[in-house]
Amino acid sequence: AMALLRRLLSVVDPKERLRLLALVVLMAIGAALDGLGVGMILPLAGTLRLRSEDYPGYLRAIWEFLGRPPQGTFVVEAAVAALLVFAIKNLYLAPLFRLQYGLVFRLQAGFSARLLRSYLFREYAFHLDRSPSQLQRNVVEESFNVFNSVFSPALTILVEGLVVTVILAIL
Repeated sequence: AMALLRRLLSVVDPKERLRLLALVVLMAIGAALDGLGVGMILPLAGTLRLRSEDYPGYLRAIWEFLGRPPQGTFVVEAAVAALLVFAIKNLYLAPLFRLQYGLVFRLQAGFSARLLRSYLFREYAFHLDRSPSQLQRNVVEESFNVFNSVFSPALTILVEGLVVTVILAIL
């Protein structure tokens, strides 16, 4: 896993690595919000199926903190809280996905430019042995493949791994 991470980071401009690190931190916050949203389902279900006197410890503590409202009121408050968590999570994740894909496309463009620059500054003999169409295909398609078939899925796997970790920690 570390070898793959090193290889992926080797194609990233050093300046962009800081942006990538910031994105990973923001993605971790998004994973925590995802986990919180999933974690709200069990307490909400508990308010629906149990009488207020039978609430387990954490649910009972929340119920008492809110002044022991009637069960119907508590169910509505729990549902509103769950909806708020889901709304906040989605309001946070929408711009995060835009940032994520913007960064991936910027990294792809930078990689393509560096690859093209390396081809342009090669010696003449290098170009005698290679087809210009092959070099152009490398610049366009291979950079697309690296970032959209490897890099972007790696970020997705990272986020989903964080979400699973948060959910397991909550349960």
